[in-house]
Amino acid sequence: MLKEPITTTSSQYVYQNHYFKVRHDHILYCSNQPGNYYVVERNDFVAIIVIHQHQFYLVEQYRHPIKSLSLEFPMGLIEPGETADAAALRELQEETGLVAGKLDLLGYIHIGPGYQTQGFSVFIATNCTQHSSSLELGESTIKVKVLSNQDLHQAVRTNQIKDGPTLAAYSLYITNL
Repeated sequence: MLKEPITTTSSQYVYQNHYFKVRHDHILYCSNQPGNYYVVERNDFVAIIVIHQHQFYLVEQYRHPIKSLSLEFPMGLIEPGETADAAALRELQEETGLVAGKLDLLGYIHIGPGYQTQGFSVFIATNCTQHSSSLELGESTIKVKVLSNQDLHQAVRTNQIKDGPTLAAYSLYITNL
């Protein structure tokens, strides 16, 4: 068992809202030197690689922090009390109108383990049927984009896709083919 090189002596939340919390940890390094660590706590989320009729379904949406459109796999936060697979099915239908006939967990990825607790589960959705989407208020700019395998690979290679979780999920997908 790994001995933790850092001991937390006290913690307090210095900021919180509906979406995340910032925790200030007073720590001791293994050398007994004191220090401070700030940690962002946020619910995990899901990313869904959708393969329907030999095509990949992505979403393009406006992202206010970067003031630009972003091409991404469908994704969203896991609500309190919700399982990752239930969140994946919900987000898939909300954003694309698709209902997965089969949903497989591909893996789990940490976003930024040096400063935050959040990570995400990557799912592959196949055998989909089309239903209606139900976008939330902040998702009104979402447009579904359907790409062939070749077009998706080209979008990654030419840096048209800049979203970190999408790139990480795609990397996990292509290494598991």
